Amino acid sequence: GQMDLLELLDQIESAVGQIREATEYPMLRETYFESSVDEYNKFCVALDTLEDSVLAIRDYCQAGFGGREGESYLRLYGLFQAVFLQQDSIRSLWQVSFEEEFPAPAINSAWKIIREIRNDATGHPIEVTRNTEVRRTFVSRAHLERGKLFLVTYERNSNQDRQQEYDPDELLSSYFLESIPSLLKLAGKVRNRFPLPAD
Repeated sequence: GQMDLLELLDQIESAVGQIREATEYPMLRETYFESSVDEYNKFCVALDTLEDSVLAIRDYCQAGFGGREGESYLRLYGLFQAVFLQQDSIRSLWQVSFEEEFPAPAINSAWKIIREIRNDATGHPIEVTRNTEVRRTFVSRAHLERGKLFLVTYERNSNQDRQQEYDPDELLSSYFLESIPSLLKLAGKVRNRFPLPAD
């Protein structure tokens, strides 16, 4: 339920707070990013975006898709874009801190499913092209009003419609559970890699 979602989000926020705390000192740039101002800026923008995404996702966790028809679309688009930005932030912080690519999540993970939904339903519903496959995706308004997500995707190559129903709260819950270990690992790495310089 809503409580579990918020509790999981608190764990995410706590890990993000650890990253912020470990790097919130004036000498960070001079000490660790002297030779790469670009990496420093990538790190800072990613951390800001990560924090902002938590605020946006928290709002959804508290109020769902809202009460008005138009609002439910803003919240649908906003939720999936916020998670998408959060994932990109985690990947970027990982690249800077570990100096390697973020390990690719499993193909059937909530992380990946959310990215697919964002691309198909809220990013490019009219047309998504993958290799030679073209997809066009309808979002059911009636389901959205009940807080659910029902997508009908027309696949041009097969000339078939594919129907998928999702519970956004369950998806988010799984996504949080997948992300928390990565964020805690990241926080540990950040503390090791960018310790506060001794006076």
